[in-house]
Amino acid sequence: MSNLCSTKLYLLDKLALFKMNKNTKFNTTQHNPCMCKGHSKSLVFLNDYIDHSRYPLKSRLKQGIKNGMMSLLSPINLRWDKYLGERVTYHRKVYESELIFKNKKIVRCDECNLTWLHPMPSNHDLASYYGSSFWDNKQTTFQLSAGSSKEKNRAFYQYEFMKPFIDFSHQIEDMLEIGAGHAGISYFIHNLFSNITTSILEPDESFRNTHKNIGVCTDTFKDLNEIDKRYDLVLSSHSLEHVSNILEDISIIAKVLKPKGYFFLEVPNANDIYFKCYRTDIPHTYFFNLESIQGLAEHFNLKILDIGEFGPNKEEFMAKNYFTIEEKNMRKANGGNLRCLLQKQS
Repeated sequence: MSNLCSTKLYLLDKLALFKMNKNTKFNTTQHNPCMCKGHSKSLVFLNDYIDHSRYPLKSRLKQGIKNGMMSLLSPINLRWDKYLGERVTYHRKVYESELIFKNKKIVRCDECNLTWLHPMPSNHDLASYYGSSFWDNKQTTFQLSAGSSKEKNRAFYQYEFMKPFIDFSHQIEDMLEIGAGHAGISYFIHNLFSNITTSILEPDESFRNTHKNIGVCTDTFKDLNEIDKRYDLVLSSHSLEHVSNILEDISIIAKVLKPKGYFFLEVPNANDIYFKCYRTDIPHTYFFNLESIQGLAEHFNLKILDIGEFGPNKEEFMAKNYFTIEEKNMRKANGGNLRCLLQKQS
């Protein structure tokens, strides 16, 4: 029965995508959260937002087989508790995410090329979601070594991306990571340069408690906007695609940067290939490509020091299941992620 329901949902998704006219104009009276400041009233409708529970049947079957094999390898007395815990966590996440993300559209401004979820969930709903159900399995410690393990994690390659432009030993005294999650890049830099003062912005309380050992932790952009501290470097790795108001949040980031300070960001690359292979996107609220990142930089008078596409895209992930750490971080056209280093001009 479960497989039958999964098949039905998958076929419904395929039918919806087949019927969709991607050149249809989508008119809305809601304020457009883009660089046009609401002047563009005609938006391009890209996709219906496919919810978290509608993973393709193939992916669901693979995950079921994997979970089954893992269960067989566990002691018999732990199998049932482990299974129940995983299912309760999964269904709670699906239920809560559906309440917030159900019946949404993905639209793109045909002037500034920014793409977002419409209508946008409220700050309160997103804060509740990220503070409770977003992280299924929290890793309570995530120490990254600057030694033998550095070749095996994304943080190393993010650091290598910034290193040609930033003298961390002399230019960086205060550093902030936004939407940190495991805070991999913060731990990596902190292990290399322990003299750098580290701050963390993360809505999840468990992660905030974990990260207190490397720096000061705060909760929301509102908290950040109300403090006087300024930073030489702000980091954002796969967090800006989860915010509710990109213009407001980047304006706060620009505000807390010191003159000539640096802003590193990494986000999924939502180019044509991304939507061609579109499946599920909860909990993404914004969808960036090279043009929209360049537009945001210009809008906030931030100089682009480097920008590029990295790693396999969705089409390549569908054709091949395994990629090495090096392949996941390789610079290439139409890569699955965007990395960008910006500098404040004054």
